[in-house]
Order: sequence, then C-alpha cells, then structure tokens
Amino acid sequence: MPTLIRLFGTATGRLLHAHANSQDLRTVQPQPIAKSMSAERTFNHDVLDRAEHRKTLLDLTEELGAKAPRRAASRWKPP
Repeated sequence: MPTLIRLFGTATGRLLHAHANSQDLRTVQPQPIAKSMSAERTFNHDVLDRAEHRKTLLDLTEELGAKAPRRAASRWKPP
C-alpha cells in the first residue's frame, strides 16, 4: 500500500488497495443506467452517394431522438 499511496495519493492509494483485495462498499445496481445510446445501419454494399449518406444520417438521428425521451422518462423518479 505505501507504493500506491506514494504514486496516487492517500485516498486513491487506499481505495485501489481495498479494491485489489476485494473490498468494495459500493452498492450493486442490478440495472445500471446506460450512459450512451446508439443506432446503426449496415449496408449490403458500399454506398458512395452523398444524398444516401445524408438520408441515412437523418434517419438515424430521428431514431435516436425518439429513444431519448423514453429513456429520460424511464429514469425519472417522483420526489
């Protein structure tokens, strides 16, 4: 532990030592909150048409925009 404290400081060194020894007092969240969203499209062939790229990007943006309010609402908890 002295090396960890020297390298990372007292608090972080002790925390790293505790975690390395299976000591973690944090509660487990069985359903962690996702920190990102994504959408994707796979083309069957190379698409070189810029208009098609733009249309696909707009479609993906709309798809993500539709997901965002649902995800925010699912995390909201009344006071």
